[in-house]
Amino acid sequence: MDTERSGGRFPISAGILFGLGLGGFFDGIVLHQVLQWHHMLSSWYPINSLENLKLNTLWDGIFHSTTYIFVVIGLFILWRTALGDISTGRANSLLERC
Repeated sequence: MDTERSGGRFPISAGILFGLGLGGFFDGIVLHQVLQWHHMLSSWYPINSLENLKLNTLWDGIFHSTTYIFVVIGLFILWRTALGDISTGRANSLLERC
């Protein structure tokens, strides 16, 4: 999922993972927790009992964990790319390509 750009490789996969992860952070923090507009399964299991609330909260946590993993993997891909650039003498290449 990487592409050639400005004479070097920019990890497009890292950008996709960061986008998914940060979008999920926004949804999870703002819509789920602050505004409490919805939960992950609230359209299938409405919040009309304690059991349904526990189920929805569990799946909210799974969703938040997944978005966190996306961001960590995206960061790892960027780090590996930058590490490769440092070893080849192109330390500023990630910033130059943005």
